[in-house]
Formats: sequence, structure tokens, C-alpha cells
Amino acid sequence: MKQRDYQKKVYKLSGVIEIVISMIMLVAVLAFSVGLMKDLYCIIKSGYDDVILFTTFLGDAFQVVIGIEFIKMLCKHTPATVVEVLMFAMARQMVVEHTSSFENLFCILGITILFLIRRFLFTESDKANHFQEQISEQKE
Repeated sequence: MKQRDYQKKVYKLSGVIEIVISMIMLVAVLAFSVGLMKDLYCIIKSGYDDVILFTTFLGDAFQVVIGIEFIKMLCKHTPATVVEVLMFAMARQMVVEHTSSFENLFCILGITILFLIRRFLFTESDKANHFQEQISEQKE
């Protein structure tokens, strides 16, 4: 019985640590978002002709989105959130990085596999929980 109590306490402590990490990530994402506004100002100021600046901005914006999805994944343990984080990370790699056609093909195949997993391997309860929460959040 003693071991079971320790296991419960360790489990609860790991949940608290996970929430703390989520809050730290949220602060980092908010700080980074302020930096994005500065970068946007620089793009506007440059007259929209600096492609490298825009590519950097695009990469940073994707990083913020991936950070947000990562926070969701830490807060809501569903297969859908994991798949979404992976899809955004792969999309970022393909859009922002200057990769070869072969690497782009692998990214597309990876994203396709993730869509297929989401479509055919999720249970009805996975789909219902994930999409119901998104719909209820939109109504509020």
C-alpha cells in the first residue's frame, strides 16, 4: 500500500511540473509574439523587398504557432494534439527551410501519413473529445 501512495504522489507531482512548464512556455510564446510585432514593423519599414527578412519572420511565426500547439499538447493529452504539433512542425520545415525536392517529398509523405492516422486510426471518442472542445470554445 505504501508504494501505491508514492506512485500517486509522484504522478500528481509530475502533473504539477507539467503545468508549470506549460506556463513557462506560455510566457515565452507571449514574449516571442512581441518580437514578431517588431519584426513585422521592420518588414513594413523595409518596403516589402527584403525576402530574407520575410523568410525569418515566417519561420518565427511558425515557431510561435508550434509553441502554442505544444502548450495545448501539454495541457490536453489527446492523440489529436500530438498529431497537430507534428503536422505544424513538418509544415514549418517544408515552408521555411530551403530543402531539396526529395526532402519536400518526405515532408509531404509524413504529413499525409499524419492525416491518414487522424482520419482512420482515431477512435470515435478521440474525434468527439477533440472536435467538441474546439466547437464549445468557439461558441464562448
